[in-house]
Amino acid sequence: MACESRPRRLVRALWGETAPGTRGPKPTLNVDDVVVRAVELADRDGLGAVSMRSLARSLGYSTMALYTYVATRDDLISVMLDHAMAELTAEPVPDGSWREQVEALARRNWEWCLRHPWVLEQEHLRTGLGPNELAAAEQMLGVLSEGLAGADAVLTWQALTSFVRGSARRVLAAADGGGWDGAWWEDAVGAFEEIVPDPSERFPVLTRLRAEGAFDGDGGDYLEFEARRAFEHGLARLLDGLR
Repeated sequence: MACESRPRRLVRALWGETAPGTRGPKPTLNVDDVVVRAVELADRDGLGAVSMRSLARSLGYSTMALYTYVATRDDLISVMLDHAMAELTAEPVPDGSWREQVEALARRNWEWCLRHPWVLEQEHLRTGLGPNELAAAEQMLGVLSEGLAGADAVLTWQALTSFVRGSARRVLAAADGGGWDGAWWEDAVGAFEEIVPDPSERFPVLTRLRAEGAFDGDGGDYLEFEARRAFEHGLARLLDGLR
Protein backbone atom coordinates (compact mmCIF):
# COMPACT_ATOMS: atom_id res chain seq x y z
CA MET A 1 0.00 0.00 0.00
CA ALA A 2 1.34 3.43 -0.92
CA CYS A 3 2.48 5.65 1.89
CA GLU A 4 -0.03 8.26 3.03
CA SER A 5 0.84 11.88 2.31
CA ARG A 6 1.86 14.09 5.22
CA PRO A 7 -1.26 16.30 4.96
CA ARG A 8 -3.45 13.19 5.28
CA ARG A 9 -1.43 11.91 8.23
CA LEU A 10 -1.74 15.30 9.94
CA VAL A 11 -5.51 15.39 9.49
CA ARG A 12 -5.73 11.86 10.89
CA ALA A 13 -3.65 12.90 13.91
CA LEU A 14 -5.80 16.00 14.48
CA TRP A 15 -8.86 13.77 14.59
CA GLY A 16 -7.23 11.13 16.81
CA GLU A 17 -6.60 8.44 14.21
CA THR A 18 -3.51 6.54 13.21
CA ALA A 19 -2.71 5.36 9.72
CA PRO A 20 -4.92 2.49 8.49
CA GLY A 21 -3.67 -1.00 7.85
CA THR A 22 -1.01 -1.05 10.59
CA ARG A 23 0.06 -4.61 11.30
CA GLY A 24 1.41 -6.10 14.48
CA PRO A 25 0.41 -5.71 18.14
CA LYS A 26 -2.15 -3.06 19.04
CA PRO A 27 -0.36 0.17 20.03
CA THR A 28 -0.26 0.83 23.77
CA LEU A 29 -0.33 4.59 23.21
CA ASN A 30 -2.77 6.76 21.31
CA VAL A 31 -2.58 10.27 19.86
CA ASP A 32 -4.19 11.79 22.95
CA ASP A 33 -1.59 10.22 25.26
CA VAL A 34 1.21 11.74 23.19
CA VAL A 35 -0.38 15.17 22.86
CA VAL A 36 -1.44 15.52 26.50
CA ARG A 37 2.13 14.86 27.63
CA ALA A 38 3.51 17.26 25.00
CA VAL A 39 1.19 20.03 26.20
CA GLU A 40 2.26 19.39 29.80
CA LEU A 41 5.91 19.78 28.79
CA ALA A 42 5.21 22.97 26.83
CA ASP A 43 3.18 24.51 29.65
CA ARG A 44 5.97 23.79 32.12
CA ASP A 45 9.10 24.47 30.09
CA GLY A 46 8.06 26.22 26.86
CA LEU A 47 7.77 24.99 23.31
CA GLY A 48 11.53 24.73 22.91
CA ALA A 49 11.55 21.91 25.43
CA VAL A 50 9.26 19.78 23.27
CA SER A 51 11.12 17.55 20.83
CA MET A 52 10.28 14.09 19.59
CA ARG A 53 13.21 12.78 21.64
CA SER A 54 12.30 14.56 24.90
CA LEU A 55 8.66 13.60 24.53
CA ALA A 56 9.50 9.96 23.88
CA ARG A 57 11.77 9.89 26.92
CA SER A 58 9.00 11.42 29.05
CA LEU A 59 6.56 8.76 27.89
CA GLY A 60 9.02 5.91 28.25
CA TYR A 61 9.04 5.02 24.55
CA SER A 62 11.55 5.20 21.73
CA THR A 63 11.58 8.25 19.51
CA MET A 64 10.70 6.11 16.50
CA ALA A 65 7.58 4.82 18.28
CA LEU A 66 6.09 8.34 18.27
CA TYR A 67 6.14 8.53 14.49
CA THR A 68 3.24 6.09 14.52
CA TYR A 69 1.14 8.98 15.79
CA VAL A 70 2.67 12.17 14.33
CA ALA A 71 4.92 12.42 11.31
CA THR A 72 7.02 15.42 12.37
CA ARG A 73 7.54 17.85 15.24
CA ASP A 74 5.66 20.51 13.25
CA ASP A 75 2.68 18.19 13.02
CA LEU A 76 2.96 17.47 16.73
CA ILE A 77 2.76 21.19 17.50
CA SER A 78 -0.28 21.54 15.25
CA VAL A 79 -2.04 18.77 17.15
CA MET A 80 -0.95 20.26 20.50
CA LEU A 81 -2.46 23.61 19.56
CA ASP A 82 -5.72 22.03 18.51
CA HIS A 83 -5.84 19.95 21.70
CA ALA A 84 -5.31 23.03 23.88
CA MET A 85 -8.04 24.88 21.99
CA ALA A 86 -10.62 22.54 23.49
CA GLU A 87 -10.57 24.87 26.50
CA LEU A 88 -11.99 27.71 24.41
CA THR A 89 -15.31 25.96 23.92
CA ALA A 90 -15.47 24.03 27.19
CA GLU A 91 -18.10 26.54 28.35
CA PRO A 92 -21.01 27.84 26.26
CA VAL A 93 -21.23 31.43 25.12
CA PRO A 94 -22.42 33.45 28.13
CA ASP A 95 -25.74 35.25 28.07
CA GLY A 96 -25.72 38.95 27.28
CA SER A 97 -25.82 41.48 24.49
CA TRP A 98 -23.88 40.99 21.27
CA ARG A 99 -21.06 43.17 22.55
CA GLU A 100 -20.95 41.47 25.95
CA GLN A 101 -20.69 38.08 24.28
CA VAL A 102 -17.87 39.19 21.96
CA GLU A 103 -16.01 40.71 24.91
CA ALA A 104 -16.44 37.52 26.93
CA LEU A 105 -15.07 35.31 24.15
CA ALA A 106 -12.16 37.68 23.52
CA ARG A 107 -11.25 37.61 27.22
CA ARG A 108 -11.57 33.82 27.25
CA ASN A 109 -9.12 33.61 24.34
CA TRP A 110 -6.77 36.08 26.05
CA GLU A 111 -6.78 34.13 29.31
CA TRP A 112 -6.17 30.93 27.35
CA CYS A 113 -3.05 32.47 25.80
CA LEU A 114 -1.81 33.44 29.27
CA ARG A 115 -2.34 29.89 30.55
CA HIS A 116 -0.42 28.44 27.60
CA PRO A 117 2.27 31.00 26.65
CA TRP A 118 3.82 28.58 24.18
CA VAL A 119 0.84 28.96 21.83
CA LEU A 120 2.12 32.47 21.07
CA GLU A 121 5.34 30.99 19.74
CA GLN A 122 3.40 29.37 16.91
CA GLU A 123 1.58 31.83 14.67
CA HIS A 124 -0.97 29.43 13.24
CA LEU A 125 -1.92 25.84 12.78
CA ARG A 126 -0.70 24.12 9.66
CA THR A 127 -4.21 23.11 8.53
CA GLY A 128 -6.92 24.85 10.53
CA LEU A 129 -8.88 21.59 10.15
CA GLY A 130 -8.66 20.29 13.71
CA PRO A 131 -11.89 19.69 15.65
CA ASN A 132 -11.19 22.14 18.43
CA GLU A 133 -9.95 24.98 16.26
CA LEU A 134 -13.00 24.59 14.04
CA ALA A 135 -15.26 24.54 17.11
CA ALA A 136 -13.66 27.72 18.46
CA ALA A 137 -14.06 29.43 15.08
CA GLU A 138 -17.65 28.26 14.88
CA GLN A 139 -18.37 29.67 18.33
CA MET A 140 -16.81 33.10 17.75
CA LEU A 141 -18.17 33.51 14.23
CA GLY A 142 -21.56 32.37 15.44
CA VAL A 143 -21.63 35.39 17.75
CA LEU A 144 -20.00 37.85 15.36
CA SER A 145 -22.32 36.94 12.48
CA GLU A 146 -25.29 37.93 14.62
CA GLY A 147 -24.17 41.52 14.27
CA LEU A 148 -21.93 41.56 11.20
CA ALA A 149 -22.43 40.14 7.73
CA GLY A 150 -20.19 37.84 5.68
CA ALA A 151 -16.62 39.02 5.29
CA ASP A 152 -17.07 41.69 7.99
CA ALA A 153 -17.58 38.93 10.56
CA VAL A 154 -14.54 36.97 9.33
CA LEU A 155 -12.25 40.02 9.17
CA THR A 156 -13.38 41.16 12.61
CA TRP A 157 -12.63 37.68 13.98
CA GLN A 158 -9.14 37.88 12.48
CA ALA A 159 -8.59 41.39 13.87
CA LEU A 160 -9.75 40.32 17.33
CA THR A 161 -7.46 37.28 17.23
CA SER A 162 -4.45 39.44 16.31
CA PHE A 163 -5.28 41.96 19.02
CA VAL A 164 -5.78 39.30 21.71
CA ARG A 165 -2.53 37.52 20.86
CA GLY A 166 -0.54 40.75 20.75
CA SER A 167 -1.99 41.91 24.06
CA ALA A 168 -1.26 38.55 25.68
CA ARG A 169 2.36 38.75 24.54
CA ARG A 170 2.63 42.17 26.17
CA VAL A 171 1.23 40.92 29.48
CA LEU A 172 3.60 37.94 29.50
CA ALA A 173 6.57 40.16 28.70
CA ALA A 174 5.55 42.52 31.51
CA ALA A 175 5.12 39.64 33.95
CA ASP A 176 8.62 38.45 33.05
CA GLY A 177 9.81 41.96 33.82
CA GLY A 178 13.25 41.70 32.30
CA GLY A 179 14.70 43.15 35.52
CA TRP A 180 12.52 46.27 35.42
CA ASP A 181 11.32 46.01 39.01
CA GLY A 182 10.49 48.82 41.41
CA ALA A 183 14.09 49.31 42.51
CA TRP A 184 15.22 49.51 38.89
CA TRP A 185 12.67 52.21 38.10
CA GLU A 186 13.47 54.20 41.25
CA ASP A 187 17.14 54.24 40.35
CA ALA A 188 16.44 55.07 36.70
CA VAL A 189 14.05 57.93 37.54
CA GLY A 190 16.56 59.37 39.98
CA ALA A 191 19.22 59.35 37.29
CA PHE A 192 16.80 60.87 34.76
CA GLU A 193 15.94 63.77 37.07
CA GLU A 194 19.62 64.51 37.59
CA ILE A 195 20.57 64.32 33.93
CA VAL A 196 17.51 65.98 32.34
CA PRO A 197 16.94 69.34 34.07
CA ASP A 198 13.87 70.53 32.15
CA PRO A 199 11.61 67.54 31.35
CA SER A 200 8.39 69.54 31.68
CA GLU A 201 9.56 71.99 29.00
CA ARG A 202 10.86 69.32 26.66
CA PHE A 203 7.96 66.91 27.16
CA PRO A 204 4.93 69.00 28.11
CA VAL A 205 2.30 66.46 27.02
CA LEU A 206 3.88 63.63 29.00
CA THR A 207 4.28 65.93 31.99
CA ARG A 208 0.61 66.94 31.88
CA LEU A 209 -0.62 63.36 31.51
CA ARG A 210 1.55 62.24 34.41
CA ALA A 211 0.14 65.04 36.58
CA GLU A 212 -3.39 63.94 35.62
CA GLY A 213 -2.65 60.41 36.81
CA ALA A 214 -2.82 58.84 33.35
CA PHE A 215 0.17 56.63 34.14
CA ASP A 216 -0.81 55.70 37.69
CA GLY A 217 -0.83 52.01 38.54
CA ASP A 218 -2.71 50.00 41.13
CA GLY A 219 0.13 49.62 43.62
CA GLY A 220 1.29 46.32 42.14
CA ASP A 221 3.58 45.54 39.22
CA TYR A 222 3.16 48.57 36.99
CA LEU A 223 4.20 47.03 33.68
CA GLU A 224 1.81 44.11 34.08
CA PHE A 225 -0.99 46.41 35.28
CA GLU A 226 -0.44 48.69 32.29
CA ALA A 227 -0.48 45.77 29.85
CA ARG A 228 -3.73 44.40 31.29
CA ARG A 229 -5.34 47.84 31.31
CA ALA A 230 -4.27 48.38 27.71
CA PHE A 231 -5.97 45.12 26.73
CA GLU A 232 -9.30 46.12 28.25
CA HIS A 233 -9.13 49.62 26.80
CA GLY A 234 -8.09 48.40 23.36
CA LEU A 235 -10.83 45.78 23.27
CA ALA A 236 -13.44 48.38 24.16
CA ARG A 237 -12.23 50.84 21.52
CA LEU A 238 -12.04 48.11 18.88
CA LEU A 239 -15.66 47.13 19.54
CA ASP A 240 -16.75 50.79 19.64
CA GLY A 241 -15.76 51.01 16.00
CA LEU A 242 -17.90 48.06 14.94
CA ARG A 243 -21.41 48.99 16.03
